[in-house]
Amino acid sequence: MRALEEGCREVGAYLIVDEVQSGFGRAGRVWSHLEHGVKPDIMVAGKSIGGGFPVSLIAVSSELGEKIEEGEHGSTHGGNPLALAALVGGIEAFLSDDVSGRAARMGELLGSQLAELVQEFKTVVRGVRSKGLMLAVELRERVSPYIARLQAEGLLLLRSGATTLRMLPPYLISKEDVKFSLKALDAALHMALTGSQREDTREVLR
Repeated sequence: MRALEEGCREVGAYLIVDEVQSGFGRAGRVWSHLEHGVKPDIMVAGKSIGGGFPVSLIAVSSELGEKIEEGEHGSTHGGNPLALAALVGGIEAFLSDDVSGRAARMGELLGSQLAELVQEFKTVVRGVRSKGLMLAVELRERVSPYIARLQAEGLLLLRSGATTLRMLPPYLISKEDVKFSLKALDAALHMALTGSQREDTREVLR
């Protein structure tokens, strides 16, 4: 990130940072790029800042902001009172609930336990990556069958590319949720090793 920023400065380009998914506490900081000590010229954010209400924002540096004349930048839904009220509520909850701190703590708990769990499945799993509540389990084969197995175990995950399970748990994830998720993943990975299907997957999760 720092090398990218330096490159932008050298050639006179603007550095644009996308924090739509990683920002507003998801990665354990208010904005994920702060970890790298860079200063973007433009930052885009959305999704979580409105607590689920469709709202987004574009933040620009003072240098850019001073160059934009009135009427040069518009938005179809800009200034929507309901969206702005949702944004205010999201910010208030973010501050009062220490969302970024909680994401960092729970992400560390889930990430460390995931890394420990997959040691048993090295023939299936390449490794685990995590930053706050953004986690990934990289497999050695296509991920689609695992998503189906995890659904049968009661856990909904996404994929990233062909071989990576993507985990984006809610900010409110609890220790009980972590335990449930690990049991579900353990069961799904065991199925991959044995090639068997469980008749009653719920029994595994009790």
